[in-house]
Amino acid sequence: MNKLSLIIVLLVCQQFVIGQNNFPVDTTTVQDTIVKEDPYGMFSMFKGNPGKAALYSLVLPSAGQIYNKRYWKVPVVIGAEAAAIYFLIQRTSTYNKWDTCWKSLADGNECDGFTVSQIQTVKGIRDDARSNKDNQWLIFLGVHLIVTADAFIDRHLIEFDVSDDLSIKLSDQSLGLGLVYSF
Repeated sequence: MNKLSLIIVLLVCQQFVIGQNNFPVDTTTVQDTIVKEDPYGMFSMFKGNPGKAALYSLVLPSAGQIYNKRYWKVPVVIGAEAAAIYFLIQRTSTYNKWDTCWKSLADGNECDGFTVSQIQTVKGIRDDARSNKDNQWLIFLGVHLIVTADAFIDRHLIEFDVSDDLSIKLSDQSLGLGLVYSF
């Protein structure tokens, strides 16, 4: 207990010592600055060209690819998004049909258009359809985020130097020998 009390007292005293700087402040060179934005704010990713491409792609599928002038990617992106939406609509419809059948059997009525008549079997099929529908939502969101990441990364790499000159040269400097490499 004695050691714990000593540690706590030292930590508290340390805070007072750190807060007491005796450094002189030169008031003639201090200028008032106004911080316009938080550089690590929530929407700081959407500033600049890569951020605009990502924002456009988030709002409208393939708009980021059009912004990046990668027109050949537009049909691929629209096809991927359309396929994800098609399967989402199909799986939601399948779930709704089995859910209606299950509710009908729970009320004591028969299901129209279904050969299954036991409520436990219908409940199992309905639960599987619900799981498939939920997984398809995740797939849809994943496709949309991959398309957005593609637009963001592609805009970053648009100015990347892809020349064939990947040489390394040794250079003589006045302080010693240095290694210079260029991409």
